[in-house]
This record gives sequence, C-alpha cells and structure tokens, in this order.
Amino acid sequence: MSSLSIYKRKLLCAIFYATQRNPERLEAPWYEAWDLSLNEFIRDEEEYSICPQDALRILQRTKTYSRYPDFVMYLTSSSGSSLLDIRPARRPIMLIEVKPWHPKYLDDEKLFLRLNDSRVMGQMVEQAKFIFERGNVDVQANTTIMAILAVGHKWRYARMRAVDTSPYNPRNRPSESPSIGFLTWSDVFELGTPSSDHGLLELGLNL
Repeated sequence: MSSLSIYKRKLLCAIFYATQRNPERLEAPWYEAWDLSLNEFIRDEEEYSICPQDALRILQRTKTYSRYPDFVMYLTSSSGSSLLDIRPARRPIMLIEVKPWHPKYLDDEKLFLRLNDSRVMGQMVEQAKFIFERGNVDVQANTTIMAILAVGHKWRYARMRAVDTSPYNPRNRPSESPSIGFLTWSDVFELGTPSSDHGLLELGLNL
C-alpha cells in the first residue's frame, strides 16, 4: 500500500504519462497534471474556481477578439440557491499557460531559454491585457493578476500589473510587448515535489 495521498498518486501518474507516454511531446497530456494540481490548490477555498480554456474577449468597434488561456482561476461570489435565482459575480485572478515538456529541458540553460521565449512571454502579456479589460469582469476591473508559466512539470509565477501594459491593439505583435522585460518571476519549481507545494502556498499568499 502506497503512503502517498490519493491526490499525489494521481498527480505523479499524470506526470509519468505526459513525460514517458507522450512521444509526440504534445501539450494536451499536461493538462491532466495541471488540472489536478490547480484544483487541489483551491480545494478548501470556497470562492476560487478553475476554468480550462475559458474565452477572454475584447470588442473593438465592430470586431470581437478572443484569447483562450490554458486555465483561468476566478474569484467568484454569488447569492441565491438555484439556477432560477442565483446571482453570480466573478473576476479572473490568475492565468495559467502550459507548454509541452521535452527531455532537452533537463538542461537548465535550455529550460531557461524556453521559459523566457519572447513569443511565450508576449502571449501571456496579451492574455493579461484581455483580463484587464473591464468587459471580462463582473465586478471591479482587475489592476493586477498572477500568472503561472509551465513547461511540462517545471513552472514559475509572476505578478502582472495593468499599469505596466498598454491597451490591446490587434496590430501589435505579442512578442513585441514592452511589458515583457518588466516581469519579475519566481524561482522555478517542479510539480509533484515538496518545493512545488511550497511554491503554490507562496503563490496563494499573493492572490
């Protein structure tokens, strides 16, 4: 009988299959591990919820633009007791972007380069711009949001501030965002380890 918790066994199995049974190095198999981890993270938090690939939208003139982060964490409040009278209100407080793992990232330098890829950074900054738009929030607009960038089971987090970003402009290329260089990232953690658990607790204090 394993001494691991049910959650930890599920998580380690998910990581195993995403690393050892994923020869195409696809991103999708990593969603299982991150879904498990994120929902465990908010298990005792009544007002937090996780939504995979939720649509963030901006309406400019007559055109609607959309972005789909891999996961969005919401802070939700509600009144009422059924679908007929419930009055929910929520706002996004964290976005999570997951990229596939490759064995070459066992080399710390290659992992560092991937975590700092300007296209990935630009993608996350652009998603944050959508969150900072008033139309994506039921209550007061966001001024900050936390972000997790994961490469497989290696991950780090940062705080993004609306004041550091310009409004979304569809003519701009995400990798050219001036906000990219101003993000202060945490240390890199490995999902499924005690240090990762500590990192998530640390992150929770910043929400």
